[in-house]
Amino acid sequence: MPLRALAVERLGRGATPLDVATVGTLTQLRSLAISGNKLSDLAVVEPLINLEALVAAGNAIVDVGPAGRLANLRRLELDVNLITNLDALAPLERLTRFVIAGNAIDKAHCPVAPTAKSAVLATFCAGLRP
Repeated sequence: MPLRALAVERLGRGATPLDVATVGTLTQLRSLAISGNKLSDLAVVEPLINLEALVAAGNAIVDVGPAGRLANLRRLELDVNLITNLDALAPLERLTRFVIAGNAIDKAHCPVAPTAKSAVLATFCAGLRP
């Protein structure tokens, strides 16, 4: 039976960063928690097309592009990273839980309806607009 969930969270000081080389081969994963792994991007999730939940808080992520290509994603938690642009997340129509606190989101790069396919993303971005 293939692995469906994986949690590799290293939130302590001096923790060794996640070796992401093998994570991308776990294509049947439905849930991945990779918080506190000093990741600068989400390239590791690109081949995980079955992913429904991604928790990647407390990293140094700037680019969310790979997450925007995960059509099955329902839960996305990216709090406390270096994210400013959410445009790549606009196609995520199944997203029902979205956590992005602790990032400096640029309201010019935060999609609202009808561009944003997810109501939670559109509502969040609409709240940033004057």
